[in-house]
Amino acid sequence: MIAPYVAVACQMTMRPVYKGADTPFRPECIKENLDRVCAMVERAAREHQAKLAVFPEFCVQGYALQRSIADWERAGVLLPGPETAAMAKVARATGVHIAGAVYERIPDFPGRYFMSGFVISPEGATPEAQLRLVYRKVYALTHKTRPGDIYDQYVAKFGRAALFPVIDTPLGKVGCAVAADIAWPEIPRALAMRGAELIFNPTAAGRIPGYASASEDADQPLAPAMPMVRRMRAWENVMYLAMANIGPFLDDDGRVGAERIPSEVIDYQGRVIARADTEGEAIVPALIDIAALRAYRAQPKANFLAQLQPRLHAQDYDAMQLCPLNGMATPHAEEKEADDFIVATWKRMVATGTFHG
Repeated sequence: MIAPYVAVACQMTMRPVYKGADTPFRPECIKENLDRVCAMVERAAREHQAKLAVFPEFCVQGYALQRSIADWERAGVLLPGPETAAMAKVARATGVHIAGAVYERIPDFPGRYFMSGFVISPEGATPEAQLRLVYRKVYALTHKTRPGDIYDQYVAKFGRAALFPVIDTPLGKVGCAVAADIAWPEIPRALAMRGAELIFNPTAAGRIPGYASASEDADQPLAPAMPMVRRMRAWENVMYLAMANIGPFLDDDGRVGAERIPSEVIDYQGRVIARADTEGEAIVPALIDIAALRAYRAQPKANFLAQLQPRLHAQDYDAMQLCPLNGMATPHAEEKEADDFIVATWKRMVATGTFHG
């Protein structure tokens, strides 16, 4: 039986590697942000006896608007690489699993970059072995490359299991959905069907109108619906969800925006059990009880997964001509190209007669 443990969402301050749209690359910022990650892990272990620390999207690079594919490929890190080796050392010293998301470059796919979630375990014979999970963002079309954009090449290199990886750990079965991937119910469901009991959601999300601020009640009515999505995903899949959002940016051009959705941890009944009380840097601790989750899943009316009949839906999914696999032989150089791609897909959908435009 897994004893209850503390997981923390680390809402970290970071210095972006690009100050703005037309500024030089600052590689020293990666080291600065990495040092901050490691320091927050040590603090989480010391102050909260944490066993899992979740960091935001872009946690070692930050981000800036209107940068090119080449810019982010240049700023991308290797998984595994020196940055994960540094985190592996801290994970081993503290006993903390470290999770987050970074810009990644893959030498076998030149001219592209990926947004990749990771888990680093305290255990493993080498730093490379401690890197237990890599999940590459599947949706939210920009000029990054998504696995489905180069599906055949991607699966040939990494295998289909790399699309929705779930790992068995002393903390339970863990998976990842990066940022807006959580908006597509298929992602958490794919992870749940692989046994996930906790998914971490590294995010870089500005404040949405209607979302409770850090000083407001988390249970107030929320509009639009997106802020409810994480709670719904946790509830419908009977899993914990830990969302870590970015904190303040240092020395940027001010265009990213200062208001943030507070980081939060949600339980398997869709309840917010911990939440940042500031838009500044914060460590948000929550008690994770995997034994209680497993007992809850054993209740006949509580476990939606046990009632699901996948073959009832498989033909409908298979028959739909929506966004194509292998659809980006050349990455979109501009965000507008991604928008045009979505518009073209919608026009094809309308042309089938199933949808009205």
